[in-house]
Amino acid sequence: MRLVDLILLLCLLSSLILVPVNGQSQVDMKVKTDEALKVFNKNIPQGLARLRELGAPAVPFVLDYVRTTDRPLVKIVLLSFVSSTNGKEADEAILSLLNEKDPDLRGYAASSVGTRKLKAAVPGLADLLQDNEVYMHVVVNDGVDYDVLVRDKAIEALESITGLILEKKGSKDKKARAWLRWWQKQQNPKSVADSHAAVQQWLAADDAIACFSSNSFSLS
Repeated sequence: MRLVDLILLLCLLSSLILVPVNGQSQVDMKVKTDEALKVFNKNIPQGLARLRELGAPAVPFVLDYVRTTDRPLVKIVLLSFVSSTNGKEADEAILSLLNEKDPDLRGYAASSVGTRKLKAAVPGLADLLQDNEVYMHVVVNDGVDYDVLVRDKAIEALESITGLILEKKGSKDKKARAWLRWWQKQQNPKSVADSHAAVQQWLAADDAIACFSSNSFSLS
């Protein structure tokens, strides 16, 4: 057998060995997650314990279940599990929710990526700055009530991730427009070069984000 033929054969064998391993790993995790969710539907504490044992790799499959369930309490508890789970798989799964049709899931995703300070979420958050669907309805004790829009959670997330506060005393509409202008500048290399130093710092690395006073982080 020629050397070239031998190398090709080894490459083929390697692909046959390696690819099913990854695929099987995903299948196994889905099976284990489905089993944990079955337990969860019968006994929430026991089901959550199993999900916690599985950790971040289970999150994508948990979110698949959340997308299909019509039980609000189940959705709330499972999203709480997702929020408390750290890891690359969890981060990527939450990022995918920014494009969901359900405004509840988009709003949750925006809030969650802000808490996790995921820079990879910035483009998706920018797309939500004109999302005026209601994420939640808040009722205050004195009878005052108001809607929190998906856009509002996107603004809060951008503030958390970048460390910037735009239009601090402005309305949510003004804040959204300010963030849209900011994002447009990030798409223009020439504008980026002239932008505020804090913008440059947050793009460089997490530990280079400019320090702001505690008042700068207050949300109106």
